[in-house]
Amino acid sequence: MRIHHHVLGLAIAAPIVLATIALGSMRTTTGVNKFNIAWIEGTNPCESNDNYVGISAAEQNPCGIRFTLENGYTYYEENCGVGAIKIYNGDGSFNSECKQKKWTCGQIGGFAIDQHWACY
Repeated sequence: MRIHHHVLGLAIAAPIVLATIALGSMRTTTGVNKFNIAWIEGTNPCESNDNYVGISAAEQNPCGIRFTLENGYTYYEENCGVGAIKIYNGDGSFNSECKQKKWTCGQIGGFAIDQHWACY
């Protein structure tokens, strides 16, 4: 019995990834980056403006800026420009390290969305 309580305690303390977070940018069809954005992997950000959230303007470093996704959870990026992006939960606990991922979709209104990272 005692061992089971320790295992349960470890399971509760471990970080839980509730969704794969996609990080990318919105750009004009002429290639000018406009915004750093995030969405939940598996939703298509080009199908609806409700499928992604803006983090910052393209020329602004997105690290440390909190954003809330459609799952209701708040996150922020760290390690921008140094190596692999790391995602932290809104409470400051570590969530995951991101892996590079290249994916692009077109969007209504003269914009395209490029995915750069998948965080799971």
